[in-house]
Amino acid sequence: MVSFFKTIDVLNLEWPGNERDVNAVAPIILELRRRGYKCVTGDIFSYVFFLLKYRPKVLLITSFQGASINHNLCVLSKKLGIRVVTLIAEGNTREAAIEEMTWGNNKDRLLYFDKMLLWSNRSEALMHRYFPALKGRTSVVGGVGFDRYKRLLFLDKQSFVVNGKSIASYRLVVGLAGWGFDRVHDTEFYRANEKSILANFRTGQRELHINDFIKLQEIYKSVITNNPDVLFILKPHPGLTEYYYDEFKDLKLLDNVYYSMPRECKYSLSDLISVSDIWGGYETTTCLEAWLLEKNTFLLNPSGDNFNRDVTAKGSVILTNECQLNSVINEPEKLGGLNEQNSIIMGKRHEIIEDVIGFDDGKSYLRAVNEIVPVINKAKYPSYNLWELSSKATYRSFFSCTMRNVGWLNKFRKLREIDQFQIEKGIALFDKAHKK
Repeated sequence: MVSFFKTIDVLNLEWPGNERDVNAVAPIILELRRRGYKCVTGDIFSYVFFLLKYRPKVLLITSFQGASINHNLCVLSKKLGIRVVTLIAEGNTREAAIEEMTWGNNKDRLLYFDKMLLWSNRSEALMHRYFPALKGRTSVVGGVGFDRYKRLLFLDKQSFVVNGKSIASYRLVVGLAGWGFDRVHDTEFYRANEKSILANFRTGQRELHINDFIKLQEIYKSVITNNPDVLFILKPHPGLTEYYYDEFKDLKLLDNVYYSMPRECKYSLSDLISVSDIWGGYETTTCLEAWLLEKNTFLLNPSGDNFNRDVTAKGSVILTNECQLNSVINEPEKLGGLNEQNSIIMGKRHEIIEDVIGFDDGKSYLRAVNEIVPVINKAKYPSYNLWELSSKATYRSFFSCTMRNVGWLNKFRKLREIDQFQIEKGIALFDKAHKK
């Protein structure tokens, strides 16, 4: 029974198959370990087992605002005497969605965290204006997940092989990021979140997106078919739940397409951007990541750009039809600031980067660690027994956690496979880069 009471400094649990969260938390855990702190990582769906085995001073999580399991874990940790430090996964806070982006599933606005680490001063000011109770609970450290663009090496064209040949043989490589069109069609996701979705839309915006879904597919198919010497890398939206509304669904088998299969693609988003010559999509914050890799970007909006959208859209050239997209593919240098309009757009990018992710110096993880360390040092190891844990976690949590860790049952229910080592794999990558 001794093994069930190991004291550690930090417990970090995340969703499996989540590249974004790995990149955000792995460098933090690595740095904490270098400073001598005991840290354990694992799968959030096994949280009851981890809380049985370990007694952490601090629970570190990339987003308490995420799914209900994230919120429930934080509530339970607080009850057990474990301090909570949270990052923020969607850190580009928008005023129209301030409630949801700040609190997520924490509908009662419980202040169960000691620190929430934010991306930018703009986001913090916005949160404090709407929720003054957060003052003293937040700190601006930057978007840690974006540090990788300064710290890691990514794939080159020679190493990227499609259908048995290097993609360097193509005249051009165009990366396209998908949008969550299932959030505007009549889907289970839309019905469950209709109020918050429409609150962030202008009048008629939902209908605009529904129409653009059809137009976008037609344009993509025509352009890809008519440019066989160009490779198109298609990256569906990571939050898509109903793949009928994947705008790339009918393009997967075209000869000059690489389709990044969700949860199966062996390449990271960063690698896909790295091997692309230009990067774009309908509406995607991945354009900012492309800028960090010095790639030029575009957005394709068949009905125009007059809708509520992310601030990062201001840093990309807006295209509205097939002719314009073909023109860019034939002369990609047109995205590089050769005319006055594009030069203005290019000039906005540094301002947008500061406004959205705070810093692009690759040191956000150090700022995060410097905020986490005082919380660890002030905290005490919690003391609770099996009965206290089971009573506070509820029978339903125990049962759900147990069932979720049965491999064959996950496959039968088509759920994500449990992965206790994904954060450790990410840590190994950052550690390797540091040693170089």
